Amino acid sequence: MPNVAPSRGPRNALATWEHIINDASIVTLENIARCCMACNSSKGTKELAAWIHSDYCRRRGITKTTVATVVRIALQADI
Repeated sequence: MPNVAPSRGPRNALATWEHIINDASIVTLENIARCCMACNSSKGTKELAAWIHSDYCRRRGITKTTVATVVRIALQADI
């Protein structure tokens, strides 16, 4: 469920909603995180723990401590 964002800047920087658990039917505050389209695309269908250790995250300095609180909580719960 993409969020409408201003059309300024690169397309990959547009804000989107990412499902933490890859199930579009689970639309709760605990299962969605706001992120850029590039991060959303890079996660794709990967599990969150696999994504946080991906080359994409390493190259961009994305870690368990730099992600949104909802993502940090999901990682701690090993979702």
